[in-house]
Amino acid sequence: MKYRIGYKYQLAEEYTTETGIRLEKGIVTTFWSIDKTGLLTARVGYAWDGSSGARDTKSSMIASLVHDVGYNAMNAGLLSWSHKPTVDLEHYARCVNGGMSKFRAWIRLKAIRKYGGRRKTTAHTEVEI
Repeated sequence: MKYRIGYKYQLAEEYTTETGIRLEKGIVTTFWSIDKTGLLTARVGYAWDGSSGARDTKSSMIASLVHDVGYNAMNAGLLSWSHKPTVDLEHYARCVNGGMSKFRAWIRLKAIRKYGGRRKTTAHTEVEI
């Protein structure tokens, strides 16, 4: 039997959004892409774990998806870690735009800045038993 671990959510429709990320060359993977202008597209089937270390809310869902794509890219070596401040600020802005209070979004930003980093991720890991 094969199954995937590490997910809470999975996209049922494609999601596209502008980001502050600027690249010399776009990145394309099976489940997401970021073009040179920063247009991020998460495809149907992309899975993510929501807000790590915080309660998932409607105001944080888009923020957590975009943030997880950014961290997936950095952890995979497809995006430089120099983009971390931009990816983290995207999370803050999307939380606020989603209806979260600026104070609560700022607390999350402080936690992300302190604890968000390189990790061995379970993203898109298949387990066979």
